[in-house]
Amino acid sequence: MKMVFSRFLLLLFTFVVSLNIAHAFDEDEEGSTTSSVKEGQALYTQTNIWYEKPMKILILFHAGAILPVGTKVTIEDMSSKALVFTREDGMKFRIYTRKYYNLTGEEMAKLLFGSKNPMAKGGKFHKFSKMERKQIKQGQIKKGMSREAVIMAYGYPPTHVNPSLKQDTWQLWVTRWNKLRVTFANDKVSHILD
Repeated sequence: MKMVFSRFLLLLFTFVVSLNIAHAFDEDEEGSTTSSVKEGQALYTQTNIWYEKPMKILILFHAGAILPVGTKVTIEDMSSKALVFTREDGMKFRIYTRKYYNLTGEEMAKLLFGSKNPMAKGGKFHKFSKMERKQIKQGQIKKGMSREAVIMAYGYPPTHVNPSLKQDTWQLWVTRWNKLRVTFANDKVSHILD
């Protein structure tokens, strides 16, 4: 009985965390996030996405090349464990979504892609300070950045160790063995521990 109850609590926790992340920016007044995502749909990246192998992206890590925020892509497949999309030049990418984020391909697509290009004139990117815009373009985190700027620059924090976007400290990975601990005070980065 204890084991069944423990599994139920774990399942409930995973569900709540998934909802928290999946609906993080649903109330974005600029409408850049996408409420429904369909295969074949052309969208724009809303965060930087790192990859060493385009067809085996573990979105948790931040090493290799960057697919920059504002890149136009077409969604190809949103299976339960992966999200496949193609860049305008035909290069194909696959993101594995389940292990560190507990999200389906469709839920991850709603976070990473939007119908509006954030880099276009008047786009979401331009609401950030000059320093934040520079860091976003470089894919770096710096003291003084807002949570939204950190997400655009570095991506969403993995839910398996960051159950809420509102918590004061996020744990992020550069590589499998190199972690960052980012602390916020008044919704701005106050400390980065490598």
